[in-house]
Amino acid sequence: MATTTSTNACATPNHGANGGSNQSGRDHIILFPFMAKGHTLPLLHFATALSVHQKNLLITVVVTPANLAFSRSRLPASVNLAVLPFLSLPPLPSGVESTDTLPAPALYPTFLNATALLREPFAEFMASLPSPPLVLISDFFLGFTHRVAANAGVRRIVFHGMSCFSLAMCKSLIASPPPSVEHGASFHVARMPEHVRITAAEVPDTIAKIFDPEDPVSRFIIDHVGESDERSWGVLVNSFATVDEDYVAALMSFYQPDARAWLVGPDVSRLRRHAGARGGA
Repeated sequence: MATTTSTNACATPNHGANGGSNQSGRDHIILFPFMAKGHTLPLLHFATALSVHQKNLLITVVVTPANLAFSRSRLPASVNLAVLPFLSLPPLPSGVESTDTLPAPALYPTFLNATALLREPFAEFMASLPSPPLVLISDFFLGFTHRVAANAGVRRIVFHGMSCFSLAMCKSLIASPPPSVEHGASFHVARMPEHVRITAAEVPDTIAKIFDPEDPVSRFIIDHVGESDERSWGVLVNSFATVDEDYVAALMSFYQPDARAWLVGPDVSRLRRHAGARGGA
């Protein structure tokens, strides 16, 4: 059974995510980062941005016990934290709840599968809310959140830490594998602008072996990420239009026709400077 708490810097933990607030679910946004610092920090910055610029919103970030202190120290007191139990999966040691604490790289596939076990605690957390939130923003690795949100009648926005260019490239190469060309010859990447050409040697290893049934990370992505990602209501990208505008259309061609993208990189960077100026994290 899930044990969910809502915490802020000034309050004793309470059951549920709204800490006793009388705000409706339509004023509530939930963010659920993947347990890796490079995935977590951008969403903590975004939660801070929302709390500063949208003071009418209740913001809740979902974490696990071992990640609570890290997240709390980097968020303003106005952002709540909901804590879900992390169910360890042998041989993953108990208490290892972030990729940076893995004792060996070989445990990474086990860690990924352990994160999928958060589905039931997260479903219980969502069911405990007095009313459905406005939206769920969750990392692409946490594919189970899409179905949980849909069952609760909540729209899910998927978060990607990569740029629109790199995302569109990866999705294109998976959907349309590289053609047979002469060694060293370049080919056009499907759905990308005409000038985007690469060679077979430049295809990332993770993409080249995505359909390898013996690769556990590839199996996890196929089984737990792909469909949930592309059926999301929207995409939050850690980038900005000055760099990525030409590749948004290519990226969104892999999503539902009414899906949209938000490129939030510059806002997050400005918020970090703002937070630093006022003594925040």
